[in-house]
Amino acid sequence: MNVTLFLALLVLFITASIILAKKASKTIDNTQDYYLNNRTIGIINLALTFLATQLGGGVIIGAADAAYQYGWQSLYYALGIALGLFILAMGIGRRWHMQNISTIPEIFQKAYQDKYLRLLGAIIYIITTLMILVAIAVATRKYLAALGLHHPLLFLGFWATLTYYTGLGGLKAVVKTDILQIGLVLLVFLAMFWILSPITNLPSSSTYQTIPWTSWLLMPMLITCIGQDMGQRCFAGRTSATVTWATAIAGLTLMMASLLPIYLGILAKQQSLPVAADQSILIDTVIYLTNPAITAFFALAVLMAILSTADSLLCSISSNIALDVIKSNNKQALLIAKIVTFTISIVAFGLSYFTQNIIAIMVIGYGLTITSLFIPIIMALFLKHPPRLAAWLSFLAGLCSYLMLYTWENKELISLINSLCGFLLGSIIQLQVKKFLPIRLKSD
Repeated sequence: MNVTLFLALLVLFITASIILAKKASKTIDNTQDYYLNNRTIGIINLALTFLATQLGGGVIIGAADAAYQYGWQSLYYALGIALGLFILAMGIGRRWHMQNISTIPEIFQKAYQDKYLRLLGAIIYIITTLMILVAIAVATRKYLAALGLHHPLLFLGFWATLTYYTGLGGLKAVVKTDILQIGLVLLVFLAMFWILSPITNLPSSSTYQTIPWTSWLLMPMLITCIGQDMGQRCFAGRTSATVTWATAIAGLTLMMASLLPIYLGILAKQQSLPVAADQSILIDTVIYLTNPAITAFFALAVLMAILSTADSLLCSISSNIALDVIKSNNKQALLIAKIVTFTISIVAFGLSYFTQNIIAIMVIGYGLTITSLFIPIIMALFLKHPPRLAAWLSFLAGLCSYLMLYTWENKELISLINSLCGFLLGSIIQLQVKKFLPIRLKSD
């Protein structure tokens, strides 16, 4: 790789991102601006920031690594996210926008009138989104190592840049930088498809391990429907129709873009390229197939994709802490929001040195959120007066099942079914209580 070209391009795009963030921060007066861009994002910008949120370390680096091990089965992960975006486009996204709330856990207080369930939901979101952010940090460090940039200061500088502009401008800054970053990613990916087009056939002699589809397809699909980072964008859309079109465009684009890293991972397997434990096979394959200049542009595009995902996750965690846990509405609310963002980023940076896996960490985070919160959240969107007891039993049944069945292969699906049963049981009990109480009052 042409390291000089890569570093020059990196400095250029990081500088541009900081300039955009500073410009955005000048128009922020409150937490609604900071976390929701004053609910004014249009279709194209919203579609690009939806795409930037999902087309990152997991879909690119993690999927390429997985393709080396699982083959085309690794497509499950990106397919799950794309299906989640299509589900949002078919009505869930519109319902989120119509709720007029600021965070996903807020739905518990609005629909179930339960502030404690909102707090527990927020804690689950904070923990699981932090796990995913840590996985992104791991992907970043592995990727820089694969580029031969092993020095810890480089990773620190990259993460500090992310922290600075996200903390400075919140979602407004994130959306503006997402447009710049994901625009580069799409252009470079299109160029790579054209460059690699002569290589059309792969030998089929390699054998691959079987992938757990419930974890790799079902969980990403469901978390896309109720993830705080996705919900934050649904809330920030200009209209319900804006959200519908933006999610559909993002889903289709992500599905096409995800084919490239999976193809490269499979190609690396077929070519028997050596893969070091602390590196990603993605850049090694591009180096093998192209020239140093092309590799530099591709390396930058992937790094920008990671950056655009990480800032979205960081902003969503910050919103859960500031709006669901601290609930600060005074004049210091904006300052508190920025402090929370900086703190979470530092925590994620430190935790990233304690693990090497990427998608596995994400899948655990997805499973914890989905099994405990998906059913009561979806019911709150579709039922007019959902029972509070049903939400509690659903939450407890799903969470306890997931923790107890952690070593089982299909733990997520079983726990999700148990969560649904918990909701139905709670609904029946509450209905019977309502029927019984009038009779009891008459007899008294």
